[in-house]
Amino acid sequence: MTIIGTGTKTAVTTFDATLKNHLRLFDDSDQTLVEHYISASGIYIEKYLGIPYFNPNLTIINRAIGCSVELPKSVATVTTVYERQSDMTWLAITPTNVVFDNYGAWMNYYADNIKDGYEYKFEVTRTITITALVKEVAYLLIGEMYEERQNMGKNTKVHYPQANLLLDMEVTLI
Repeated sequence: MTIIGTGTKTAVTTFDATLKNHLRLFDDSDQTLVEHYISASGIYIEKYLGIPYFNPNLTIINRAIGCSVELPKSVATVTTVYERQSDMTWLAITPTNVVFDNYGAWMNYYADNIKDGYEYKFEVTRTITITALVKEVAYLLIGEMYEERQNMGKNTKVHYPQANLLLDMEVTLI
């Protein structure tokens, strides 16, 4: 499965008073640095979860198994479906008798004219709800990066075991 999103957003969107309190900052001298950490936390969360979590518009390319294609559970609407042709071009199709079957973090998209083994491209819109859990992970990551800012160039590695644990819980909620 290939999931393509446009642009990266984050759980924490601004360098605000809440973030300043979390980092115990009393002025704006490190604002640019912290904004880079905000962006890095969004990238980390998306890479860990394996999907462009913060992006509502996605293109998903996946191979059909039987009469179904697997899509992320958060997909609200499928706007366009394309079927890959033998000459490697995409042909827009109109799915017939569509059924969504949710399970875990994924759902099956069943349609009568989806063929086993064929590759399909879906342009979808998702409902994005940034949960308190993901926001807490972002604060945790930003705080860890800010705390380790002095050691970043000294052959050290920042570990995020607590963040990974929380993101593992989030995967079941997506």
